[in-house]
Amino acid sequence: MWCNFPLVMRDSFKLLVIDDDQDDHEIFRGALDIAFPKAFCEFALDRADAIKTLSNNKNVAPDYIFMDWNMPKMDAEEFMRQLRLLPDMQGVGVFVLSGSAPYVELEHLHALGVKKVLMKQASIALLSHELINAIGSGAN
Repeated sequence: MWCNFPLVMRDSFKLLVIDDDQDDHEIFRGALDIAFPKAFCEFALDRADAIKTLSNNKNVAPDYIFMDWNMPKMDAEEFMRQLRLLPDMQGVGVFVLSGSAPYVELEHLHALGVKKVLMKQASIALLSHELINAIGSGAN
C-alpha cells in the first residue's frame, strides 16, 4: 500500500479551498481525488469572497478549509476572526496550505484556530499524502 496514514471514517466530507491561483485548484483537486475520492470540494479565489459565500450559504458548512497564506484583499488573521463569527463555523478545521512557511509563529496560528500548516508539494501524489496526514490523522 502506498501510505500508512489512518483514513477518515466517513465516506464523504466537504472542503473549501481558498487560493488565488487556479492552477493550485487543479493540483489540489487531483490530490484530493487520490486521497479522498468521495470528498466534495468548492473553491474560492480570495478570502473576502469565501466569507461572503459562507455567510450567504444555506448549505452545510464545510468540514475543512484549506487556504493559501499569502493572498491579496484580506489577510489570514482577519479571515479567521470573521470566520469564527459566522454561525456553524466555529468547529470547522482550517489548514494553511502555502508555498512558503508563514511569517508568524505556529503558536499564533494555533491561537487563531489554524489546525496545521501544509506545504504545497511538487507533485499531486505528495500533496495527496499531506491531505491524508492532515485530514486522516484527526487534526480537526
